[in-house]
Amino acid sequence: MDRAFLFRGARHCLHLLIASLLLGVSALAMAADAAAPRVQGIEGPLAANVQAHLSGLTLDCAATPVEAQTYLTRARNTTRNALEALGHYQAKIDSRLTRSENCWQLVLTIEPGPVVKLARVDLGLTGQGKNDPALQAVLPKSELKPGAPLDQGVYEQLKTRLEQRARERGYFDARFTAHRIRVDPAAQSAEVELVLDTGPRYAFGATDIVQTALKPGLARRFLTYKTNDPYDQAKLQSTQQALLASGYFSNVLVQPQVKERANGQVPIRITATPRPPREILFGAGYSTDTGPRGRAEFHNHRATASGHRYGIQLQASELALQAGANYEIPLENPLKDWLRYAVGYQDQVTDTSHSRTWEVGVHRTRLLDSGWLADAARAEVGAASEAVGSSVDFSQGTLALRGVYPLITGVMFGRINLGATDVSSITRLPATLRFFAGGDQSVRGYGYQSLGPKDANGNVIGGKYLATASLEFDHHLVGDFDWAVFYDIGNAFDTLPATFYRGAGLGVRWRSPIGPIRFDLAHPIDEPDGGVRLHISMGAFL
Repeated sequence: MDRAFLFRGARHCLHLLIASLLLGVSALAMAADAAAPRVQGIEGPLAANVQAHLSGLTLDCAATPVEAQTYLTRARNTTRNALEALGHYQAKIDSRLTRSENCWQLVLTIEPGPVVKLARVDLGLTGQGKNDPALQAVLPKSELKPGAPLDQGVYEQLKTRLEQRARERGYFDARFTAHRIRVDPAAQSAEVELVLDTGPRYAFGATDIVQTALKPGLARRFLTYKTNDPYDQAKLQSTQQALLASGYFSNVLVQPQVKERANGQVPIRITATPRPPREILFGAGYSTDTGPRGRAEFHNHRATASGHRYGIQLQASELALQAGANYEIPLENPLKDWLRYAVGYQDQVTDTSHSRTWEVGVHRTRLLDSGWLADAARAEVGAASEAVGSSVDFSQGTLALRGVYPLITGVMFGRINLGATDVSSITRLPATLRFFAGGDQSVRGYGYQSLGPKDANGNVIGGKYLATASLEFDHHLVGDFDWAVFYDIGNAFDTLPATFYRGAGLGVRWRSPIGPIRFDLAHPIDEPDGGVRLHISMGAFL
């Protein structure tokens, strides 16, 4: 075959391909939608509402004049509906749809006219829930009041809120016996009538808990409601939170079976996915008191189907080596009441002592309800007797109080630590059981365990009693940083009256990816020549 013919044929195909691509691009351009309509003469929420309504209409740039006229009619009607929704029933709308070289352009010039105002508003509840405070609280919060501009969006929002609140409170048969808006454009007034018949309030029916982590009886003790209690969605949410907070489950789904309601009850179905029982944790930290430290922990969150769990901890720093193990058993209220068996060992070396301590104990932990924003109290009592193998007879009690309170635009933290020991001689106790003050978590401005009774050589040996307190105010600085100002006071002592040492200063808090890091510059007030001490620690205000 002639090569020239082949070349001409190939060139012809190439021309066809290029032409096809150009036609395709042109077709895509012609298929584009027209520009967004331009709205003139109004602004603010009224203009935004018109634009929002018009956004649902589209006009192809390649549309015919007949299609364009249909679009124009729909746009005018949609604009009028948007204006009437906000009370403008006498608006004048001038609309122009023009064609440029490539596409259509709609321009709307609007004179909104006067706004219709509410002359009468009738909102009410009937049925069993007519006196329910949770439902009654919805009505006065509405903006539908005599003299207010008519806003159909507010009316629809109130209907939705009433229906939602009724379901949350168990009125699953609720319906509106009246729901209408009457408008008199000539009088520029409107009347609203909205009445909800709540019907009966349902109660909690049987609860089916689908889970394999715990014995059924223990899982049911996390429920925050009982069968036949009035239905309340908030109680279902608190039950879900309780099951998740237990540490036994990774996911909890709570489903009221509304369609299966009967005889005034709604059955509940809870599906809980077990959490992996075993967990290994590693951590590291630093403070000017103890230097660098490391920690390793092993936890079995679900050792038995009765909810028992145990943990093993190991912590090491420049001053101390600590090891411990604990076994916990849930009691009647597994979220708030636990029995804890613990054993621990500590080897600690300080500038003035070297002590080794074994501890075996049984603890009862019960969380108390509080009306404060955030607070905690911890009390401990311990004793030992030579009759059961101890090297010394003694008894000791400690009390730790913590509080967190909002103040102005920041947060105020408070801390109090008290301790008392009954022992014949403080020197007979291991150093780990004596009381000391001073350091990052005590009286800042003074060295770690540098405050307390001293021996004949001036070495701090610790005391029978402890009393320290701290106040700190934190305020956001920038980004992940806060600034802080603080005041500490306290000491360890053997007798009263005692000398109490004070420290004060400024700090910076960094909410780092590995946890809060605290930098404090503290001055020992009772040592005028003491200068300023830097305290660095990881963790929250303890």
